[in-house]
Amino acid sequence: MKGLLLAQPRRLLDTLHALLAPRSAQVPRRDLVSTRLEQALERSGCAICRLAREQEESYLYHFAWESVNDPEVRAKLRASFGFCARHSWALHDLERDWWGDGLEIALVLDDAFQDVAARLREIRPGRHTALLQPRGTCPACEVRQHAVTTYLFWLGRHLVRPDFRALYVCNGGVCIPHLRECLSLAPDPAAFLADVGLHALNEASNAPDLANVLFGWGLVDSSRADRPVATAHTDDLVAGSPCPACAWRLRNDPAAVLEALPRPGGDAPTRRSSTPDVDAALCRRHGATLARLLDVADSRDAARTALANHERAARAVLLAIRDGEVPARHDRERLVSRWLGGFGRAPTHEDRSSACPACLRLSRFEADLLRDLLCRTPARASPRPRFGDAVVCLPHLRILLSAATGEQAAALARNVVSHLEFLGGELRDFIRKHRWDCRDEPRGPEQTSWIRATRWAAGERDAW
Repeated sequence: MKGLLLAQPRRLLDTLHALLAPRSAQVPRRDLVSTRLEQALERSGCAICRLAREQEESYLYHFAWESVNDPEVRAKLRASFGFCARHSWALHDLERDWWGDGLEIALVLDDAFQDVAARLREIRPGRHTALLQPRGTCPACEVRQHAVTTYLFWLGRHLVRPDFRALYVCNGGVCIPHLRECLSLAPDPAAFLADVGLHALNEASNAPDLANVLFGWGLVDSSRADRPVATAHTDDLVAGSPCPACAWRLRNDPAAVLEALPRPGGDAPTRRSSTPDVDAALCRRHGATLARLLDVADSRDAARTALANHERAARAVLLAIRDGEVPARHDRERLVSRWLGGFGRAPTHEDRSSACPACLRLSRFEADLLRDLLCRTPARASPRPRFGDAVVCLPHLRILLSAATGEQAAALARNVVSHLEFLGGELRDFIRKHRWDCRDEPRGPEQTSWIRATRWAAGERDAW
């Protein structure tokens, strides 16, 4: 009883001591978070990338295993129209690898289809722009971002421990995207973090390792490459025609990556440059495209030159931080956000100053394609959509609606609703045949409806 009475005042005193004690005297104790950080640092690669990926994979697995019918989780997913594109494909692969079908993702997408169709039926001239904007964010993205922020915060705190610091140096540090976040969360060891980042750039023994350091570890998913041919191409054989805008984007990604970068004979940023070349900072998706181009004979030399330009830009910033050329914290945060902001980021409507140049280049040319798609949209919906008919995906549908006139939006909505009713019917039939009392019914085209539904809701794989 005495211990229980003293427990609350003791915690209060510990909190006051942590707030009032000088920062230099605070040496955090080893806990579960620091233990997981140490275990990740003992392995190769960026520890934050590894821990964040483990966290999101664990969330998706437990969601599919035990939370798919949770009313609160389903309500949150309805608000966000399901998972984002990347996590929708991650759940698709997880279900196919673990259970062989997509019942869980079919349940999620059935809710999303009904909500999207109901909103499209409400489209009227003058009120179509924001109808398909989600009311929430992807739950898996929230889990990943929370894990990244937590681990980066405690990484900066535990760097005051000599043993943890030595382990961080031996690992080679975090990748450039997470280094940018770590410098804003833990500004005190900025020079040390920049020095380790420079060492990681120096130690990158080959081009793929350098791409991982610059854009984040695990750019190319080797698990799909190791899959048997009969399984790896199942999606292409049974899932019908792709979204025409996504197919165009995937065809033009390599050219956009190489053409958006400085030419081989251009001026490369140096240590004394006033502004390193931030226009050469690609987002993670196009960083993965650049990493894949390293294995293509026709584009290998251009990809190596582009990678070298990225390395020089990052090196210039890290040298400036390490040597104390920007000692003020405010100036350092502004420099990091300005110069390293593009690494691992995609462009947003609010801030395009340090956005991915390949994304910006694609968006300009994609606008012409989408305008052509709007003009070719039939005024009347097809009364009987067929298996494999091409229809624009949900992410591109949002862009089309924002650029369409009232009549164009109404015609586009009618066509999409017609396809959603057809695909949603197959999806519900697929779900129904998983019931125990329907297990003996013959299987038909609805068995691939969950793959086609994923492609419509998330776009083509690697397109977003």
